[in-house]
Amino acid sequence: MTDALKSILASIDELTMQEKAVAAHKLLVALDDHAQDHSDQQWYELAQQRLQEVKEGAVETVAWTDLKYRLEKR
Repeated sequence: MTDALKSILASIDELTMQEKAVAAHKLLVALDDHAQDHSDQQWYELAQQRLQEVKEGAVETVAWTDLKYRLEKR
């Protein structure tokens, strides 16, 4: 555990409920931002991989109208 985290944890009991709510909100926003950045990168990499597979002929593409028809038949 870092000194910064130890300091924060030691100070929690001194905060008002409103201050705790603000701190919790900031932590959640920071986590969400990080998760979104990571997720965006993963989607980009997957899209690049799939594009490469299409270009190489490694996968067979399906027209949207055909796919939609197949799904509606289910």
